[in-house]
Amino acid sequence: MLTCALIVWILQPVNFDYTELRETFLTEQECISNLSNNYSCIKIDKRYDLTKTEWQKDNCSISEHEWQGEK
Repeated sequence: MLTCALIVWILQPVNFDYTELRETFLTEQECISNLSNNYSCIKIDKRYDLTKTEWQKDNCSISEHEWQGEK
C-alpha cells in the first residue's frame, strides 16, 4: 500500500503546477498557430537537446546527424 501511495505521489505531486505544462509541436508553424499568452515557442535542436535514449527512440539515429549531447 505504501508503494502504491508513493507511485501516486510521484505521478501527481501535491505541489503540481499546471501552468508549467508545455506542448510539443513538430513544426514552427504549428507552434505559432497554437500560440497564446501562456505559451512561447522554443526551438530545439534534437542533436543537442535530447538525451541519447530519446534521440534513438525518435529515429534521429538513422538520419545524417550525429547525437552531439553529453560526451
